[in-house]
Parts: sequence; C-alpha cells; structure tokens
Amino acid sequence: MRIPVSRNQALSAILLTFTVFFSPLWAAQQTITGSGATLVYDDNSCGGASFATQCQSAMNTAFNKTIGQFQLPNLQDYMKYMSSAQAVSTKGQGVDYTTNPSVFVVGVSAGAGLDTGNSSLSDVVKSFSKGGSLPPGGYGLQFSIMAGLNMSVFKFKSPILGVIDLNRLTVYGHAAAFDFSSLIKQDGLTVKSSQFGFHTKYKILEPRSAPAGLFNWGGLDFITGLTIASNNVTYKRSFDEIVSGSRTLSDPEIRLTPAGTVSLSNNAVAVPFEIATSVRLLYFLSLFGGAGIDLNFGKSSMDVSLGSVSVAANTGSGNTAAGTLTAGASESSNGRFGALRFFAGAAINLVPMKNTNVVSLITQANISTGGGYGLMVGVRAGW
Repeated sequence: MRIPVSRNQALSAILLTFTVFFSPLWAAQQTITGSGATLVYDDNSCGGASFATQCQSAMNTAFNKTIGQFQLPNLQDYMKYMSSAQAVSTKGQGVDYTTNPSVFVVGVSAGAGLDTGNSSLSDVVKSFSKGGSLPPGGYGLQFSIMAGLNMSVFKFKSPILGVIDLNRLTVYGHAAAFDFSSLIKQDGLTVKSSQFGFHTKYKILEPRSAPAGLFNWGGLDFITGLTIASNNVTYKRSFDEIVSGSRTLSDPEIRLTPAGTVSLSNNAVAVPFEIATSVRLLYFLSLFGGAGIDLNFGKSSMDVSLGSVSVAANTGSGNTAAGTLTAGASESSNGRFGALRFFAGAAINLVPMKNTNVVSLITQANISTGGGYGLMVGVRAGW
C-alpha cells in the first residue's frame, strides 16, 4: 500500500538526512576570547554544525568557569585585595601592647591576613581547601622577629618642644624572611615572605596598678610606624579540571584542564596610626584592644600564563578532542589606602611580675573596613 507524501514532507526528510550525515563537512573552527584568554574549538567535537549553538553555549560555560577560576575578569580588583591582605597580615607583629617593659622587649610571631573583596568570609576560607584555583579574596602570610627598647633607660631630662617626653617612648624594630611552602604542602605552590619596619609607642597616660598588682591598667598608647612587607607566590602546576554540561547533544559535557604558571608579587607599605590600651587580671591574663587607620602605599602585581592540557567534549559516546585554551594576562593595583581597623587580643603571662610580663603567649585579631581580617600569634619576652 502506497502512503501519500506531500512535497514539503519529502523536502523535510531530505534536509534532515542531509544535515545528520553531512553537517560535519561544514562544521567550523570557533574562537572564544576575553580577559586575556582564548579558547579555540571545533564544532565536530559536539556533533557538527547542526549543534553549533549548543556547542558554543557549552564552551562558553567552560570558558567562563576557567577565567573565573583565575580571577581574570576582575584582576585589578583582585590585586587590590591581595595588597590589603598583605598589610593586615603584619598587624601586631612589629609592636607590643601588653608587656610594658621598663627596659626592653623581644618577640617572634606569625600572621595571616584576608581581604574578602566582594565575597563572604566563609566563601574565601572554604576556597583554601581547593588547591586547584585562586581564592576569590586576597591573602597574605608573614613571620617576624621584633625587638623594642624603652627610651626611659636614657633618662631624658627635657621634653621635646616642651610637650613630648621621650621617657614615655618605646621604639621597635622588626624584620624576617620565611618560606611557607613546606608548611602549606601543595604541589607546585611556593610562598615566600619578607618584611621589615619600625614603630614607636608613646605612653599618653601612664599605667596604674591595684595593690599587690592583682589588677593592672596598661595606660593609653599612641602607636605609629612603617612596615614594608611582601609575599612572592608562584603556582606552577596543572589545576583542577573544569567540567560542565550533561553529556547530550543539546548540552555537551566539556572537560578542560588548565595548566601553567601564575605568579603574584604581593606588596604592602603600611603606615598605621593607632590608639591602644590594655588590662592585666590576676597577673596571668592580659587583654588589649584599640583602633587605628592604616595607610597602605603598596602595590601588588600578577602574571598569568596558561595552556590547556586538554579540552574534550562528550555528547554521550565518549570524549572527543575539542580544542585548546591559552591565557596570558598581567595586572597590578594598589591596596586599600585608608582602611579603619579595630583590633583586640589576649596574652597568657607565663612569667608575670608586678608591673610587666617577662614571658607571654599572645594572639591578636584584626578587622578592617572593606573586608580585611587578620590573625597573629606569637611570644613576647620583656624586662
């Protein structure tokens, strides 16, 4: 029995057959570019030209994930966050808030800083558990050796300009360089830090003590100084594989593994202006806190050079080589210039005396406007 077929139906059938069997013949190589990256792929990997739109959508998704993984769309802002995090990582390392030495104080400490930028603190912290991408916020690590001298040992007799009593002044210097790579233990990652600087602390109001020293108020201090700090961070490795799509012709699965080098030079030149105070309870516990403005003149820079180990597409019948991705970008930026910062900390005084703490374990937390967070831990010894 012969089934009648209209002319339009016949033409549609011929066109469908022609598209399925011959579309690969006119499938073309396509290019996606942006933020210093280029992805070149072939429509054949996704089923030919008849599925070019679906292939392009899938490749765009993988491309955007890749450039986002390396912060390429907002690289200048990312450098600002890095410089600001570097500055806050040094806070508390170059000065002492609780010892109140009559002669000298020395100490060692380590600090970490974050600048969350446009992300939440929890998102930035969680990102550090993923070794194959850059965190969305800035970060810094520092180590320092500090020494301070109470200028009253020189017994100055006359105030400068009649108002500045040098006997109320303590001067500090600090410096160190450290390689954090062996502590972080991520393949292909090196993190090297260095810093140096000086601070002065002027005792605006003198300390007061209760009988027997059971309660001690440390007075009111004004602190300023200069810290120059840097982190040199290098990633040289294959990074986390990026996967998108559902493995169908309408939504191809794209697998892309970027590899190459990311180099960051993370710098801060910070000048703080702080007011701080402290109390000591029952000899063994000291609490301190204060606020200040941080002027950061530092600049951070980043160089990215990436290629793809592989770009593969899968529409349900196995992976097919699809193309290549390359990326090259450089950017630099200054940090946040005038951030308002608040800080607080505690010290466990292992060897306390009536008016000073000979040996203390100390920790300090910092929070600044714009999304800066810092934590410092260390040891102080004074007399």
